[in-house]
Amino acid sequence: NGNRGVQPNVIVYSAVIDAWSKSDQPNAALKAQSLFDRVLNEANASKKKYMYPNSITFNTILQAWANSNKPNAAEQAVYLLEQMEALYKSGIRDAKPTSRTLNIVLLCMAKNSKREPASSQQAEDLFERMLSLYIKGDKSMMPDSFTFSSCINAWAWNRNSANAGKGVLRLLRKMETLYEDGTISSKPHAICYNAATRFFV
Repeated sequence: NGNRGVQPNVIVYSAVIDAWSKSDQPNAALKAQSLFDRVLNEANASKKKYMYPNSITFNTILQAWANSNKPNAAEQAVYLLEQMEALYKSGIRDAKPTSRTLNIVLLCMAKNSKREPASSQQAEDLFERMLSLYIKGDKSMMPDSFTFSSCINAWAWNRNSANAGKGVLRLLRKMETLYEDGTISSKPHAICYNAATRFFV
C-alpha cells in the first residue's frame, strides 16, 4: 500500500533467510535463494547501499545451500561468493567476505566431492587463496579448524581420486606447521585427525 514504514529491509530478509536455512524442507534452499534474489534486486533498483545484502545475509544464504545437500550447492556457493566479492569491490563494505563465509563455501565443496572429484582440488585452491589473504594482512581471513576439517573432508570423501590420500596428509601437515610456527592460532583439532583417520582405515 506504499507504507514505507513496514517495508522489509535487509535485516528482516536476513532473518527470514536464516529461518529457511535451518528448515528441513526439501525446497528450503530454493525458498531462501528466492528471498535473497529479491533483496538484491530491490537494492539494485534503489541503488541505496543500506539495502544491499551484507555479510550476514550472504552467510545465511550460503548456509542454506550447505544444509541442502543439493547437487548444485557447491556451484551455487561459488556463484554467491563471486557476487559477494563483486559487491564489496563496488563499495558495499558490509558485504566483505570473511573466513566464516569461505568456510561455508568449503563445506559445500567438501560435500560435493562425493559426486564431483574436481571439488577436492577446488576446495584446496580456495583455502590457499584464503591463507594468502590472511598472510597479506586480512585478519578476518584466518583459517581455523573448521577450514581444515572441510578441506580434509573434501579429499577424504573423494574416493574416486588417486591423489585423495596425499591431499588429506598434505592439509593435515600444513595445519600442524602453520600452528607450530604461529601463523594461525587454531590448534589441530580432533575432528581433523578423525577425518584423516577415517580415510585410511
